[in-house]
Amino acid sequence: MASDFIISRRFFTLGLVAAGGSAWLGCSSSDSSAGAPAGRQNFILQPLADAKLTTERIIVPKQARESKPDARVPMDPSSREALLALGYGAYDWGAGEPVLPRMPDGTSTPPASGANAKRLVRLVHMTDVHVTDDESPIRMELFDGAPPLDGAARPQAPFEGRMLNAAVRTINVLHTKDPVDFVLVTGDVCDAAQQNEVTWFMQIMDGVDSVACDSGDVNDPVPGTGNDPKDPFQAEGLKPPWFFCMGNHDALVLGITKITAANQATATGDNSVGGFTDWSQPGGVVRKGEDTPDPLRKPLMRDEMIPLLSSVGGGHGVAGTAVANRVCYTMDVEGTPLRFIIHDTAAEGGGADGVVRKSVVDAFLKPALDAAKAEGKWVILASHHPISALSDGSGADAETQADAMLPGDVMTLLASYGNVILSVTGHTHEHVVKWLDGGSGKGFWEIQTSSLIEFPNQMRMIEVTDEDNGYLSVQLVGIDFATDGDDVAEQGRVYAIVDHTSGWGAGSAGSTSDRNVKLYVPVPATT
Repeated sequence: MASDFIISRRFFTLGLVAAGGSAWLGCSSSDSSAGAPAGRQNFILQPLADAKLTTERIIVPKQARESKPDARVPMDPSSREALLALGYGAYDWGAGEPVLPRMPDGTSTPPASGANAKRLVRLVHMTDVHVTDDESPIRMELFDGAPPLDGAARPQAPFEGRMLNAAVRTINVLHTKDPVDFVLVTGDVCDAAQQNEVTWFMQIMDGVDSVACDSGDVNDPVPGTGNDPKDPFQAEGLKPPWFFCMGNHDALVLGITKITAANQATATGDNSVGGFTDWSQPGGVVRKGEDTPDPLRKPLMRDEMIPLLSSVGGGHGVAGTAVANRVCYTMDVEGTPLRFIIHDTAAEGGGADGVVRKSVVDAFLKPALDAAKAEGKWVILASHHPISALSDGSGADAETQADAMLPGDVMTLLASYGNVILSVTGHTHEHVVKWLDGGSGKGFWEIQTSSLIEFPNQMRMIEVTDEDNGYLSVQLVGIDFATDGDDVAEQGRVYAIVDHTSGWGAGSAGSTSDRNVKLYVPVPATT
């Protein structure tokens, strides 16, 4: 089975024109013309001067996380201000954290690198961005609560467009210092599969003259230019290319509900039952009732979402999908034995859990693994869901899939090949690193990276190296987005910290052995 893409540093350098801002018209949901919406001045950010990894410094909230939610609700503007006054959003920059070695057996010390150790790929893992249209009538913000209800509403959600833009600017600086081959996005780029949400995400990632993460009525909560989350701004776009895999929030309403004509009508309609954010009131107030309609709030079914994702920037991998209405493709790193296999675990029938269907395994995943084995490739898997988050789809508000493979069966399949070294996932909104032991000396590392939407709001740098000593290493280092010159992105970060420390928000930085780590795995046999 041939790979759909060949990743090379030269290709990615020369491919920037295809992925650049010329492919997009600057627009908000309420205005499709080029540039900022009528009567609104566009905010232009200057490129960052510098960015640092978490080996150099880390964010340390000044308040410890409350063991149970504070009585003050972060979504309420007055309560949020009280929490801020008490220091719930305050933080310091602490010393960086070292990279800790981890061997599969958990005990042994890694051997010294050989004389000809060679880095094979350097990429950024970004996941669970959740660009959110908080003004949509399909939202359920009145149901906000402590985890697991934290996703119903987040005070930082309106700021996520600027936070994502800050992440893009950060990656670009890191790329200038030491080239990043590509950015791998493992799903949940939007929150409710809405057309405007995924469009905002793509515009910010690809670069556009003007984007405003605003829908319905044109809002300007803080009069002026570029000083609130609804203001239009210029997005510089990623310098390295990016590739996509599907998450449950990209395929389902709010990540759990099957998309139907009925809920499409609700989303594009004029009445909210579950509660939305009304930005005509100071600070943005959650309420239900009459809402200004917007046709671009339509939740997209797979046969609409996938063409949109593949329409610009070379298709971001989605254009090469091997299975209709699924995001399934492979790509090689030129000059190395590395092959990435991206597979789609988002359930069609609803539910937050991932579903691996045998029909898709037979049509794509198994042939891709067979081909990689036959060609002597070392496989890195990418999907939204970790194996522990897979099910048969029978959860609440979901449809059981008769051909779903359960976690044990998926693990048995993947481990049977012996050439899978790593699985890159998201979904849990926390840093987690596990060695998955398949028995008979076979196994691989599975990583889950923190979300961009919830604290610690991080990405990860991943570097795979042939250590020339019988082992491959996979180094993971956290990335905090830099906010220099962008007070709105900084405000979003502070609100995310408030949400976390007050006990209302989820997300976790994990332990030190889950954050900055260097994982070792024996070089797979090539036959």
